[in-house]
Amino acid sequence: MVCATVAIGNGLNNPLTLGLPDCLVIPLSQMAEFNKLLELLYFEAFDNRCGKTEALNHLMDYLVIRMYRYAIQENLIENSAISGLADPKISKAVQAIHEHPSQNWSLETLAREANMSRSRFAEYFKEKVGVPPMNYLTEWRINLATKYLLDGKPIKTLHKNLGYSSTTSFARSFQQRQGLTPKEWLVMQAQPSNEITN
Repeated sequence: MVCATVAIGNGLNNPLTLGLPDCLVIPLSQMAEFNKLLELLYFEAFDNRCGKTEALNHLMDYLVIRMYRYAIQENLIENSAISGLADPKISKAVQAIHEHPSQNWSLETLAREANMSRSRFAEYFKEKVGVPPMNYLTEWRINLATKYLLDGKPIKTLHKNLGYSSTTSFARSFQQRQGLTPKEWLVMQAQPSNEITN
């Protein structure tokens, strides 16, 4: 048995985790391509060669990607970023948001990415992803902000990386989503009493 804790950005608030089933069971008998990956995982887990931790981390990253693909293929994820990525049109807009979060996106420019009309795009995006396009953009930016904060990037420079016109507008958006200012949130993360245990 191999167990792992997978951290995906801002946890349950990460758009990539929304829509996942509470329990995802993959029958290995139906997933022959998993065999080689699992063999490598077992080999690294029970071997003590140098680079073991890094190798396991990368293998687990790949395993999670394959699990997402399986969930998409079997239609186990609905109304989430993942289902949006599975849609040929919506995926272009979602990928554009993910790859260029600092761009000055609008409903019109995102609709152009999807090659759809503004009104049809807004309706279809919400149907597939579960939230309006601009809400998704904000959630993705705030999720990235939490990662940048934990990585030690200065708060006063984050707005430039996330498409906000100023530190004030970024801080306001952050507080609306997180309930705390960026500085307060960062201090809270450093307190052991706030660790979540299962």
